[in-house]
Amino acid sequence: MTTLTKDGAELYVFGLDGRHKSTVNADTGATTYAFAYDAQGKLLSEITESPPESQFPVTLWLEPQAPHSVENLDAKPLRLLRIELKP
Repeated sequence: MTTLTKDGAELYVFGLDGRHKSTVNADTGATTYAFAYDAQGKLLSEITESPPESQFPVTLWLEPQAPHSVENLDAKPLRLLRIELKP
């Protein structure tokens, strides 16, 4: 099953089990996020497509997140800077 976002920019792809399998760019067809789950439905991995190098640096504003780690699956070095703003 697929669901189009309100702005029409992305498609959310769900498996028969109802889990979010991937997010696809509606214009290019490129997968921007992919998710893998174990047999109990726990999230095993999330794969995020990096923007083209010409678009770096990237600034993301996210909601508060639980502690997590990042794994670089590419051969190119990955440099991250995380700044937390607290009220």
